[in-house]
Amino acid sequence: MGFIPKNPYAPFQWSENLYKDLYFRIPKIIIKESLWANLNQASKSVYVPLLKFVNKHGFAFPSLRTLAIVSGVTEKTAGRGVKGLEGLPGFKKVRKISGRGHIAYNYAIKEPPPDGKHSIWFSHAYINGGNWSQLTPTAKAVLPVLQCFAGWDIEAYCKLEEIEYSPIEFTEIYKDRKYDFMDVDEFNYL
Repeated sequence: MGFIPKNPYAPFQWSENLYKDLYFRIPKIIIKESLWANLNQASKSVYVPLLKFVNKHGFAFPSLRTLAIVSGVTEKTAGRGVKGLEGLPGFKKVRKISGRGHIAYNYAIKEPPPDGKHSIWFSHAYINGGNWSQLTPTAKAVLPVLQCFAGWDIEAYCKLEEIEYSPIEFTEIYKDRKYDFMDVDEFNYL
């Protein structure tokens, strides 16, 4: 089981099913164009968890309280973080009036194409198990950058792990892998 929030009456409950095989995508352009580097720490803390809530229509609508819990920050910091995301490509904050007359926000978020050239893949398990909420601010800032440069090579992996494989076993080996590879030289960002 994942991390249990301090307030047992919080609206968000950590899931026992981490959905480790379910992924969401961060646009690589955010790292490539140094947009991530220019975001404030509050925005870096809430951006990845916010993507976890995006539905198939490209909208997310967690409450600020829920976003704060899964981000591991206060509601005030979560609000500052969302405000800092305004202007980020593919992100739009949409104001609405709830059925009770309260102001609420939906977030329109455009996911990049599902390929390695445009997307950084993140497992829902980072959020659902409470892991993201426990990371330090520095780790939250660095993890998406590391993921941007991560890749996987089945031949190198099997050689290092001394595993025999066939193309039929690729999915199982990939799903149960212990690590990915990084090659920053492969990406010419400078």
